[in-house]
Amino acid sequence: MFFECAPLRAQDAVLYGDPLPDALDLKARGVWDAKGLIGLKTPTFFVAGSQDDISGYEKGIKAIYEGAVHADRYLVTYKNARHNVAPNPPPVEALQPGLHIDEYYRYAKPLWDQRKIINSNPHFVTAFLDMHLKSAEYSTYLDVPQDSNEKIWEGFKNPSSTGMVFLCTEGMASCFGLPACFIPYVTWI
Repeated sequence: MFFECAPLRAQDAVLYGDPLPDALDLKARGVWDAKGLIGLKTPTFFVAGSQDDISGYEKGIKAIYEGAVHADRYLVTYKNARHNVAPNPPPVEALQPGLHIDEYYRYAKPLWDQRKIINSNPHFVTAFLDMHLKSAEYSTYLDVPQDSNEKIWEGFKNPSSTGMVFLCTEGMASCFGLPACFIPYVTWI
């Protein structure tokens, strides 16, 4: 695993209850449950597509974001994108004639310019990692309006920040002085 956290204490479950929405689908998939998410205290950065057809969004990635109540957490959502929102550029092999179009879509989204995604993800991840690993002051890049269509986000040129949603929530570990881990976790699920 990429992170290490204190185990869930019984009093945490009593104090905070089950933070996950009833609709959470990942327990059925055998990935996360409420106890596991309550135990996450590491700052965590999520990247997702609002139409994720693999991990789910409302019942998947967003539910994990909402359920990790002890972690400082961040979520960038690409509106109407599906699962592969953290791609590498497609290799030459994915562009060969005769291949099924899905080979290309492993690296690109039909509704999104892949260059925009490839450039946007490092923008946020760099600010997140510099803040949490180097204690560098990059909060202006993460202190943006929730909906990117409201105002040009810091570090983006007009209109390159449109079509995204950014959520940021301070975890209860920070609020209540609970022990937190020091290695941040970036995930593309």
